[in-house]
Amino acid sequence: MVKHFITGVEKTGQYVGFCSLNLSYQHMDAQTRSHFKMNSEMTGILIYNINQHSDALNILKKYDVILSIDGVAIENDGTGNTHTHIYIYIYILNLLHMC
Repeated sequence: MVKHFITGVEKTGQYVGFCSLNLSYQHMDAQTRSHFKMNSEMTGILIYNINQHSDALNILKKYDVILSIDGVAIENDGTGNTHTHIYIYIYILNLLHMC
């Protein structure tokens, strides 16, 4: 990790870090989707905590439902079907699309 930091600073003059939204989410079961008035075709994850130092703090709020990231639909289990039809977890989508 230290090497990643030093290499990034040397190459770009800026910190090139590992990003994180610093939030917690839960999978959406049928009862939770019903509570949030989601139809049976809608999928996503429920935000239940956002760290006070998160860059997402002023964008997302507790009980927001994330349906997609950068056009990639988020499934109820926190995975996303990429354009290559490979399922990846939301934290990887975060690294690819939110940073």
